[in-house]
Amino acid sequence: MLGLILAVAVALPIVGAILGIAAFRRTRRLEAAVDALRAEIRAMTGRDALAAEEPTEADTESSMAGPPSAGPPDQADQAPVTVAPTFADEPAAPPDSADEAPVTAGPASAEEPAPQVAASSAASPPTDGGTRPAVEQRLASRWLVWLGGVALALGGAFLVKYSIDRGLLGPGVRVSLGVALGLALTVGGEWLRRRPLSRAVAALGPDQVPQALTAAGVATTFAAVYTAYALYDLIPAVVALVLLAGISFAALVLSIAQGPLVAALGQLGAFIVPALVSTTTPSAWTLFPYILLVAAGCQALARRVDRPWMAWLTVAGTMVWPAFWMLFAWRGESTPVLAGYLLALFALFHLFRLFRAPPAGTGRGAHGVLWTATIALAVLVFALVRVDGYGTVALGCLLLFCSFGLVAGRRAEDTDAVVVPGAALTAATLATWHVPTLVPQMTPRALLDAETNHWIDTPVLPPELVPFAVVAGLVSALFAGGGFLALRGARRPALWAAVSAAVPVAVLVLTYWRFRAFGVDLAWASLGLGVTALSVEAARRLLPSRAQAGMTDAIGLYAAGAVAGLAFALTLTLEEAWLSVGLALLLPGLAWIDRRLDLGHIRALAAVLAVVVLARLALNPYVLDYAVGTMPGFGWIIYGYGLPAAALYAAARGFAPSGDARLVTLLEAGALALGVLFCSLEIRELVAGRIGYPGYDLYEASLHTVVWLAIAFALYRGRRTDDRPALYWGARILAGGAVIHLVLLQLLHLNPLVTGAPVGAWPVINQLALAYGAPALLAVLIAWEADRQKQPRIATGAGILALVLLFAWLSLQIRHAFHGSVLAFGPTSTAEWYAYSIGWLIYAGVLMALGLVTGRRPLRFAGLATLLVVVAKVFLFDMAELTGLYRAASFLGLGVSLVGIGYLYQRFVFPPGTAGADAMRESGRT
Repeated sequence: MLGLILAVAVALPIVGAILGIAAFRRTRRLEAAVDALRAEIRAMTGRDALAAEEPTEADTESSMAGPPSAGPPDQADQAPVTVAPTFADEPAAPPDSADEAPVTAGPASAEEPAPQVAASSAASPPTDGGTRPAVEQRLASRWLVWLGGVALALGGAFLVKYSIDRGLLGPGVRVSLGVALGLALTVGGEWLRRRPLSRAVAALGPDQVPQALTAAGVATTFAAVYTAYALYDLIPAVVALVLLAGISFAALVLSIAQGPLVAALGQLGAFIVPALVSTTTPSAWTLFPYILLVAAGCQALARRVDRPWMAWLTVAGTMVWPAFWMLFAWRGESTPVLAGYLLALFALFHLFRLFRAPPAGTGRGAHGVLWTATIALAVLVFALVRVDGYGTVALGCLLLFCSFGLVAGRRAEDTDAVVVPGAALTAATLATWHVPTLVPQMTPRALLDAETNHWIDTPVLPPELVPFAVVAGLVSALFAGGGFLALRGARRPALWAAVSAAVPVAVLVLTYWRFRAFGVDLAWASLGLGVTALSVEAARRLLPSRAQAGMTDAIGLYAAGAVAGLAFALTLTLEEAWLSVGLALLLPGLAWIDRRLDLGHIRALAAVLAVVVLARLALNPYVLDYAVGTMPGFGWIIYGYGLPAAALYAAARGFAPSGDARLVTLLEAGALALGVLFCSLEIRELVAGRIGYPGYDLYEASLHTVVWLAIAFALYRGRRTDDRPALYWGARILAGGAVIHLVLLQLLHLNPLVTGAPVGAWPVINQLALAYGAPALLAVLIAWEADRQKQPRIATGAGILALVLLFAWLSLQIRHAFHGSVLAFGPTSTAEWYAYSIGWLIYAGVLMALGLVTGRRPLRFAGLATLLVVVAKVFLFDMAELTGLYRAASFLGLGVSLVGIGYLYQRFVFPPGTAGADAMRESGRT
């Protein structure tokens, strides 16, 4: 009796909800049909009225002029009436006010006004802006229905919980009622879907009610069976697994007709069943075939019903289980089944791409699923190789994965790049192979026996590294040969040529790095030459088919592979600076090849090679430890930096006809950087005796500044005729660095007034001329050149620097005349203080004279500024410190100078006529 009451209590709300929803939807459809008929009648009435009276041209003009106005004609003409035609298929919102009511031109009379509002859409009632009906429709027909399905499932669960809490029913009865309720909901949803009204609703749009009931039934049945297994232990694990999997597969089958909600429940349930049903001895031979079967069914269903999201869920479900197994349940005997599972998944995801076209409109989504699955599988294969300890089965899985990638990429040309994850997988495997752990002492070729004092030959390749070498060789042969065979007739031959040329070089580099740590070895260099020969032969075989699309790029990539192999051979043959020289000398050769074949990939390789050379020479801290040789200035720096700089410049000139401005700029900038480093290192070697010497004095700093400013001026001068980026930025960077170096070191830190270092005994030709005079002259040249190039900011900055340096040079030369070679701060005589005033006055006078002769106002202003410095010195210092004739001479000299300057300004700068005219203009303004 209690079971009957419970069944009735469950059935009544369900039946009531179904009938209410059905009645509500039927009423809405009838109202929509009535609105559509009314709109059609209105539209037909408007069209018939318009057709009854065809307006003539005069009538049209009069109608556009508007109705007769009682006012003047001008006012009537200025008040046109807008004609607003309406159409039956265009919805029109009702006007909010009388002012916004549209005026419609037509043959309407006073008794029968013409319709002014067009018919709205048959399915959509009038709304505010078209937003409310969409929200209302989704709320009523989707969200509430889905919420009702969830509520039904929860209601069933709460009913079972209530019976448990009250102790009303036994475990078997509870489970049976749950299964019965789930089956009833599922059958009810399917029955409702087959009803004529539901079919009519489904013809107009998605019908959410049947699938909500079915989804609630599936969830209830699934929960009841799982409760029987996990909570009450009524059924064994095997039976539970079969039942839960059967429910999930049934949901997937029902989803073909029911909808995506049922499909999501079935797919989710099928993938989590193994996690719900646990055993004491989990078996990979049971788990992974089951997951593979689920994946195949879900993938087929996703393609049949055109639901790409199901494919994404399939990828997630299939990739989580092997990762979980390798992390928490790994056993060595599971390697074969896991390897077969990963390879079968690869075939499954690519099978649909190879032998069946994707559904319409899902091509882009299918590509995303394919790429995600392939990358995830590559990561899982990599993890399998690692956790299996590089066993034979796992390594075989890696090789088969690469082979499958070659086949799949060649067959499905729209996703031919699927071959790349396999290449990346092999590179990652070789780069992270546990070589030091497997072979602790791998480098020595022979060992010395301590007892017999004889050398014991050791194998070139230790037995532990045989799998490594075999995999490296097979992968190189697979990608080199497979890529070459696949490129003929391919959509993108360049991709296959890149794989074919790059993988052998990469594998060779990785293998040599793991075996020999990049030490010099001529035997390994021969392997690099072998790779070079193979790439050259491949390029030669492709030359006859160069006219085909993409073949030119393929030839260029093989040529790049040949150069890379040659660079590898040079790396193993040459040491220290000679290696950089050898790599740099390849660049002019690449430019020569590019001029004859016009291969874009050669230019890309040249850019990479140039960056490598620059990194080795400009960012190598070990350069400081290199010996300079017996003849300073004629050591390795000449060929170590001079030859690479010349090679980069020659390559820049060689690549210039290609039009690749970025590559040419890179090569020119590299040549400039290496040229500056060459000059700086030569100065360091000549002055200090070795590059790593920690000392740094005024003489060496002055040489660096002069050289940098000279190079900057040469670049700036060359920019006048050829405005290349390397010249422009090179001049700015060098000049800026020289100025910072000069101010911080030569004027402040290494100033002889501060350090007390001797500057030379000669009065004018000494270190002061090199430290301040020469840079001042170069600054004058830069200012002059900037003025010619119409760049006033640079001219002003360089001019100010020149004036400051000349002032410093003059002041230090005056101190040198009184103190000799050592200029450190100390006692200063009255005569020396007076000499400063005289020298600065002369300097100011020369500047003003030059300004008057050349007509340059900045020079006059500089002279006046220096004169103000002298005035301040005389009045603030000389008046108190100087005595006797020196004080009088100081003021007399200053006075004569000021009067003379005033006279010169009145005579040449502002003559009386000019002053009078200026005064007249000023008075006129006031």
